[in-house]
Amino acid sequence: MINANTLTAPVEHKILVVDDDESICELLKTFLSDHYDVTTAISGTEAMKLIDENDFDLIVTDLILPDMLPSGTGIDILAHAKARDEFVEVLMITGHGSVDTAAEAINGGVGSYMLKPFSMQEMRARVEKMIASRMFHLKSLQ
Repeated sequence: MINANTLTAPVEHKILVVDDDESICELLKTFLSDHYDVTTAISGTEAMKLIDENDFDLIVTDLILPDMLPSGTGIDILAHAKARDEFVEVLMITGHGSVDTAAEAINGGVGSYMLKPFSMQEMRARVEKMIASRMFHLKSLQ
């Protein structure tokens, strides 16, 4: 488990992309891999395992993940990631957003919330801002 006493700034920023649509995973991996080490997961179950085994700087997760029971949402990914590393950044993406789900994600600590379809330029800007925010928090602990 990561805590304030064991955190060090990563040499290469690691991103986990979670979406049950493989094409979204591949699109984001292709787009972000030029600057980041990107891992993908096409299920919430796979994502949970990867989160337990790796230290990610940012997790980009779909809101709707049918295999995540009982909620069926990426909110479980958010909670699991934050429990393991309070400084991990989480960007929630969805094509089925509502005020209630956005509020739940924000209350859970999501750093950003984007509706599909999204522009890749906006995605890049948010990712860069969130990675910078994580690095700021990690440096302030040293």
